[in-house]
Amino acid sequence: MRRQEGRVEVRFVIDRAGSLLEGVIIRGSGHDVLDEEAAAMMRRASPFPRAPNEVPGERIEFSAPIDFILPA
Repeated sequence: MRRQEGRVEVRFVIDRAGSLLEGVIIRGSGHDVLDEEAAAMMRRASPFPRAPNEVPGERIEFSAPIDFILPA
């Protein structure tokens, strides 16, 4: 069993309907399995909620950390 922790920085782009257009790792954790899971999480989360009318643009870009922390 692997007991790995780390932070993966991701960037993803969605369209107004919430469909994932692009998802990339911008900084890996140093553990391939965690980086692969972060990429898979972005794909599984699609479709995201629709963009509110107040948000401009056809493409909406986000950057976020994903922390993998083992329970104490």
